Amino acid sequence: MANPKMNDLLASLPDSELQVLLPLLQLVSLTAGETLAEAGRKSSLIYFPINALVAHSIHQRVARWILSQDDCNHSGGLAVTHQTIASSLGVRREAVSLALPKMGGCSIRRGHLEITDRSLLEKEACECYFQLKVTHRDQRKLPFSES
Repeated sequence: MANPKMNDLLASLPDSELQVLLPLLQLVSLTAGETLAEAGRKSSLIYFPINALVAHSIHQRVARWILSQDDCNHSGGLAVTHQTIASSLGVRREAVSLALPKMGGCSIRRGHLEITDRSLLEKEACECYFQLKVTHRDQRKLPFSES
């Protein structure tokens, strides 16, 4: 059964604040490829995904995935196939194969992807990449200072 606390943002709220929001929340089902909001247009709805990934285009999602992987290994290159990326994103391999050649900031050879210009690749990514990066950085901070 769906529980609002399955969303990290809602789960982080104090219980008293969550109780105020609960009557306003409505469970909805989304379909793959559905547009939730258009960039630059106001929306009266706010989505709190509980068992889904919400992201703008496959192109942006692939860029975000590459940057996130590079953040973990700091090598500037990845031994990866189109199928591996597709499986990680929950999309068809063909979608990744079509997106990668159009992507700036990286070069692709069979089984290897190299980041050639990180700032250009960052421009390709959706804004959620930067939000995730800040969130993960904050979660890694220690509750005490080391001397």
